[in-house]
Parts: sequence; C-alpha cells; structure tokens
Amino acid sequence: MGYTKNEWLKRVEREKYNNACIYSIMTGGGFYVGSTRNFKKRKTNHTSCIKNINNQIPLYKKIRENNGVWIMHKLKDYPCANGEELRKEEQFWIDEFSPNLNPNRAFALRN
Repeated sequence: MGYTKNEWLKRVEREKYNNACIYSIMTGGGFYVGSTRNFKKRKTNHTSCIKNINNQIPLYKKIRENNGVWIMHKLKDYPCANGEELRKEEQFWIDEFSPNLNPNRAFALRN
C-alpha cells in the first residue's frame, strides 16, 4: 500500500509518540510533573542537568539542595499522535496535582 507524502509524515510523527508517558519527580518536599517520548533517555537527561550547577531551573536546584536524592516514576503511559497531545495530557496532570516545581505551563490554549 502506498502513502502520500503527507500520510507518510503523519505516520512517522505518530510513531515517535508510541512510547510517550507522563512522569513525576519527587525530591525533598518538591514535586514535578513532566512528559517524554523516551522515559529512560529523559531520566538520563535530568541526571545530567542536576550535575550542571549552572542550571538554575527550580527542579534541579531543589534536587541539589536535597543532596541529589530524587525519585522519578511514570504516572501513566500515554501513546499519542503528536507533541501537542502529549503536552495537553501533561498539563492535565499539572492542573490535577499543582506540583510546586513546575514554573511553566506545559500547554496553553491559544486565542
């Protein structure tokens, strides 16, 4: 079966998000909600950011204040079609839990 270029691009985009998930990080009274297409790779990225003392994002500052102790776990698997769907789901969980280490919205409705 042949695909048009647009059909092929949509299919490739969907496959990128087959393993997407929503996750949380807890550390010393701090709580964060995020989303990713690759949980293991994202955890590795967070670890690198924590070690970079020039990175002053609240999440990483809090983890360093907590002697580098943190726990990251999946809240839910969320295979979806694209990044917008994933960010909307992440925002749902941010609104649900009101985490104290999420300074920015994951998704905002456009007017």
